[in-house]
Amino acid sequence: MSLLPNEVTTITIAPGAVTTPKIASSAVGAGQLAQDSVETAKIKNGAVAKDKIAAGAVSTSRLKDAGVTAPKIADGAVAAAKLALASVIAEKIADGAVTTPKIGDGQVTSSKLKDGAVTAEKIGTGAVITAKIGDGQVSSSKLQDNAVISAKLQVSSVTTEKIAANAVITEKIAIAAVTGPKIASSAVGSVQLAAGSVTAEKIADSAVAAAKLAMNSVTTEKIANGAITPLKLSFAPPSVARPITPPVATSEIADGAVTPAKMSFTPASRPLTPPIATAEIANQAVTGAKIKDYDVGYTQIASNSINREKIINGEVLTEKIADAAVTPGKLDVTAPATDGQLYTFDSASGKFKPVDAPSAGSLITLHSTPLMVHADMTDSSYNLDVDLSDRVPATAKAVIVQMFVEAQTPTTSHALFAIWSITNAGGVRLAAIRLTPGEQYPIKDVQCIVNLLTPQTMFISVAREVGQTVAFNLLVVGYIE
Repeated sequence: MSLLPNEVTTITIAPGAVTTPKIASSAVGAGQLAQDSVETAKIKNGAVAKDKIAAGAVSTSRLKDAGVTAPKIADGAVAAAKLALASVIAEKIADGAVTTPKIGDGQVTSSKLKDGAVTAEKIGTGAVITAKIGDGQVSSSKLQDNAVISAKLQVSSVTTEKIAANAVITEKIAIAAVTGPKIASSAVGSVQLAAGSVTAEKIADSAVAAAKLAMNSVTTEKIANGAITPLKLSFAPPSVARPITPPVATSEIADGAVTPAKMSFTPASRPLTPPIATAEIANQAVTGAKIKDYDVGYTQIASNSINREKIINGEVLTEKIADAAVTPGKLDVTAPATDGQLYTFDSASGKFKPVDAPSAGSLITLHSTPLMVHADMTDSSYNLDVDLSDRVPATAKAVIVQMFVEAQTPTTSHALFAIWSITNAGGVRLAAIRLTPGEQYPIKDVQCIVNLLTPQTMFISVAREVGQTVAFNLLVVGYIE
């Protein structure tokens, strides 16, 4: 029978009546499929294309073992977290892929290094310490020239075999190191002996034969008393029991043969007559001990014989210096002076420095009544701090000082008394007086100029050289503005 269009509805179709041949091609869409109606058996092999799979739909349980092959993994998709422990084996690492930053500190052990892989360039400076060097591994070719110094050698390590022929030169031999057993027989000839080295103790008894004696070498001092027997004489004396007759003439006595032992008197007990002439005194025979104290006068001193080493520091006093003898060249200066400049002492440098000459208004004023500073010096020195506020104006730059010294007892030796200017840099001796032995109650004076480091105040030090009391007077006779 024939049916009208749309006359067959769902309710009119019997269950199972719609078979596969009844369904038109492409007639079953997503809307015609019931939930969970598409079972595995209904899906054609190869029918599930990638665009049919929802994002995140393929979980671990959906993947077949070994189903994820290399082409399925995107580049860079396998991060460190995706790798199982010990999963990266040697075959998986490309040659050259393990760079320095990939290696952990201390991870390269000896077993990881290939034989011969550690070349010189791989070893850091100073990395090869003693513990790293095997016994006997440092051969001679490994040592730099001159690298083995004394401190590197063990005691007694330098044996005979280690010393090259002719290597032990004079400088290498310690003093007194060459003992008798070290010297070969007959090795010491005349050229090896120093002058005067063969002393009496070195000569064996009866070793000096006649052939060893130089001509005229046997002098009187060498002949023992009584050693000249008649057999030794070239003539036959009448008798050896009495003086030889005729007497021995001067021409028969050798020069230097008559010694004090041959004389019948002691020469030191009386002056020799005639006196000993200069020609009879050997050079250098008159030593210091032979010269009487203070007996060498100016006539005995040769010109230019007293050099700086002979003069005691501080002994050249003002009175010993000739007028105009101290030229500018004798001064220790900071700089040369120019025309119109004067030298003044600079305490900071300890030298004289040039300054402009005082202006026309600068004055030297002398006191009609000098200020006296007195001291009986029993100590070796005095430091004086003298207030001059009632004597000099605040504009005064220096004072003119006169020093007098009077000894209370005779001096027994040279005595030196000096005045020093006290500065921040120490002291500068301005003037000195010397007393000679035997002087008593001398009054000696000397003048000097003392700079005023503080206005109207004079700082000086007075010192003496020996321990005796003296009366010391210091007069301030004027000032300089």
